[in-house]
Amino acid sequence: MKTIPLLFCCSVLVMAAGCKSTLSESMPASDYQATVPEKLSEQLVTLNNEPHQSFRGKTLKFHYDESKGLLTLVNRLRGSRWQWEINKSDADAQTKAFACNTYINAVRAGLGVRQWFTGAGGLVTETYSYEDCQ
Repeated sequence: MKTIPLLFCCSVLVMAAGCKSTLSESMPASDYQATVPEKLSEQLVTLNNEPHQSFRGKTLKFHYDESKGLLTLVNRLRGSRWQWEINKSDADAQTKAFACNTYINAVRAGLGVRQWFTGAGGLVTETYSYEDCQ
């Protein structure tokens, strides 16, 4: 009888430790600082509540930091056996195209856009702003 509660407690501790490491993972540092108009900022904050988008091998989540005016596209590997097959120059070009095409009005208003590829061989792209789109 005492083994079941002990096993249960151990499994809860292991699960909590795993959750803690995931939750404590913080965004990569960025020097980018901009002021996005309040109404637009309120719209961008809603991206933080959007569910993860699933793709083959990865998930994508948006993270908008309203204090910096920075949108980060967080790409996570779906499994530990997956590897990123992207180099920084390709990732930078992809991010610039995304920022300058998809979010051009927000970027024009001050938004910075970058991508973070977490996991094995991960990287963070440059942050792109309106000056980069011209």
